[in-house]
Amino acid sequence: MIRRLVPALAFLVAVGLALSAQDAPKPAAPPPTKVPEGKFTLNYGQTSGSMQRLAVVEIAVEDGKSVVKLVSAAPGMGKTDFDFGTPTVTDGVLKFAVNFGSNKLAFEARPDPKNPKQFLGTFGDPDRLNRGLLEPTTLDKLTQKDTFVQPPPSEAMKAINDLRGAEGKLRVKARQEKDDDAKAKLVAEADEAAKTNAGEITKLQRKLAVSGEAFASVQAAQQLLNGAGKANAAEADVAAWVKVLEADAALYGPKIVAQARTAVTATLLNQEKYGKLALPYAVEAAGDKSLTTKGKSAALKLLQRAQVQAGLPGDADATMKQVVALEAVLDAEYLKTVPPFKPTKYAGRTDKSANRVAVMELFTGAQCPPCVAADVGFDALVTSYKPADAIFLQYHEHIPGPDPLTNADSVARMAYYSKRHKDDFGGTPSVAFNGKPAAGGGGYMANAEAKFGEFGEVLAKVLEETTDVTVRGGVKRTGDAFAVTVELTGKKDLDETAVLRLVLIEDTVKYVGGNGLRFHHHVVRSLLGTQKGIKIADLKDGKFAATHDLKALRTDLTKYLDDFAAKGRAFPYPDRPLDLKKLKVVALVQNDETGEIVQAAQFDVTE
Repeated sequence: MIRRLVPALAFLVAVGLALSAQDAPKPAAPPPTKVPEGKFTLNYGQTSGSMQRLAVVEIAVEDGKSVVKLVSAAPGMGKTDFDFGTPTVTDGVLKFAVNFGSNKLAFEARPDPKNPKQFLGTFGDPDRLNRGLLEPTTLDKLTQKDTFVQPPPSEAMKAINDLRGAEGKLRVKARQEKDDDAKAKLVAEADEAAKTNAGEITKLQRKLAVSGEAFASVQAAQQLLNGAGKANAAEADVAAWVKVLEADAALYGPKIVAQARTAVTATLLNQEKYGKLALPYAVEAAGDKSLTTKGKSAALKLLQRAQVQAGLPGDADATMKQVVALEAVLDAEYLKTVPPFKPTKYAGRTDKSANRVAVMELFTGAQCPPCVAADVGFDALVTSYKPADAIFLQYHEHIPGPDPLTNADSVARMAYYSKRHKDDFGGTPSVAFNGKPAAGGGGYMANAEAKFGEFGEVLAKVLEETTDVTVRGGVKRTGDAFAVTVELTGKKDLDETAVLRLVLIEDTVKYVGGNGLRFHHHVVRSLLGTQKGIKIADLKDGKFAATHDLKALRTDLTKYLDDFAAKGRAFPYPDRPLDLKKLKVVALVQNDETGEIVQAAQFDVTE
């Protein structure tokens, strides 16, 4: 259960909340002069009214000293997982540490202006803060139904849900329909329902945004702000939605205000019409003194974008110099601490006749916090094995959010395995070893070493196998063109379904997504030529040769990302890492019926 709760804690960051610092409401409540006593639920979440309860705690005085004691943890979490620090009140702020497992978190809050018996503030670590709530309770035990708290939907929210539900039902029926004509008809009906209902949904959201309902108004205002550009909303309306959101953020204190200020900058910059409105928010965000180095870099990146859109190239250049300096510091810190263990080098095969190359294919996403353990374990393996023994391929997917390292081929590759192993390839992280699912699932940084060991055990089994098939070849690059040659020998382990697939990978790509990893290794950029592969039975004397063009590939990758964003799923950051440096080509000999990879080889792209 820790694994299920940690992602929420790590990723439930208040995203997209707009805030104007100049006129933000400043809640007032009598500051506490001492640590409160009693029984409380410790809650966290994105917005007021929508919270998840982590634990029931009791704050009491023992031997003249205030202590926090666990009464009941959320289902699946044991009492021994928790360790609370000594609660204190400093300058009217209640503070105490909340550590469980490897997570070192903190709760900081002030009394709620509307209800001084409960405390509103922050919960998390400096780089990943959630709204936090300490709420008086009579509960002695948290059950599953107690863990998530959200007010019942208002009539307007019910109406919105009904309108969206009508469209959703049609799309579900379309996916289930086998007849192509009937499927097309259902899709057309769903599209028409979406078009017809859009106006009514917007009207209802506008009413909700000014209704004063804590959860409903914030949710509606957020959705309206996110879709303002598409709806061509007036700037006055945008300002009104901002005010609804700012009131909610201000209740939770200056750190949530700072977080919200950064988020509104991103929200506005991602909508071209409102880019010019982003500059004052960006200036305030970048000047916040409470930001960590990571937060400062993120805020300055947004400021630089805002300065570009505002027509201030000199300021933008100066800001980018600050970003470059901070990023260098962050990269150095990251490389010192990741992986958080010393990988053991592969000692070599015990059976010297074994010659099958192990191939590990990891399906992941830069927006996926639960993928961190698998990603870092994968990275450690890359440094531990020689390509003659093991080859590592990392495919990025738009799961749970848009990822610029994804491409049409990586999506198709996951679909390829999902068709053959549906239960094992429903999300990220998913893993295949020589075409067979194994060692799936993820976790967080603390689980990386365990995943490294788990992956190594599977690789060890493959590396003791032999095959009649050998793969040789090479790649030579001249400018943007690179020529690939492959020669296969040995047909004993192949049948008529065998295909040759060529995979282009980039050794190292820097991109900081939602899961915080800064570098990604052996990222798949393309299945060269065709996703279907080349039938080995069609190869003359087992030989294959082809020439590919990097300029054309870069154009295709850019178009894919543009088309994806145009469908309404904007990327969280503008970065599109397309350097395509330190490239390698991997040749896979694969049984196309079962998906099993019989043999493989890796070639560096040399000048």
